[in-house]
Order: sequence, then C-alpha cells, then structure tokens
Amino acid sequence: MKKRLLGLALAAAANAYAADTLHLYNWNNYLSDATAKRFEAYCKCKLVQDHYGDNEEMLAKLAAGAKGYDIVVPTLIGQGKTQTRDKAQLPNFKNMNGA
Repeated sequence: MKKRLLGLALAAAANAYAADTLHLYNWNNYLSDATAKRFEAYCKCKLVQDHYGDNEEMLAKLAAGAKGYDIVVPTLIGQGKTQTRDKAQLPNFKNMNGA
C-alpha cells in the first residue's frame, strides 16, 4: 500500500511541476532502482534522490534548513509532526490530475 501511494505521489508531482528534474527525499532503499528508472522513462525527467535512515535524521536535516526537495516522504503522519498544506499555496496544484 505504501509503495502504491508513493507511486501515485510521484506521478502527481511529475504532472504538477513540469521540470526536467524531480528531487525526492526518501527512506533509504524505499524506492528500487528499477522503479526509479521506470518513473524517469514514463515522466521523461531525472529523479534525484537523497535518502535518510530514520525520522530523526530527516527531521534534523529539514530543521537545519534543507531546501530544494519537490517531495519529502515522511512516516510521521498521525504523530502530530506534520501539517496539511493549503492548496492555495501550491500554484501548480491545478496541473495535477484529479485536482
């Protein structure tokens, strides 16, 4: 289920932001190389991944000011450490399929 949701998120992001590169901050070994290559071929873009090993590492990097990621894949939902995003603040949201 998680991998299916990630696939949907990646596909939606590719439709929302028409760029040559998608920057992803994700769990180490969460997305296989084969899946990343299929995504790149399907979306005609380059996928650049940075990885983290645990939630604390991810939170520390983001708290230190890390920027430039199009998608961050947390597992903190339901733990009070994430917040929803106002769609009005996402200018390309209108370009997503099903939006």
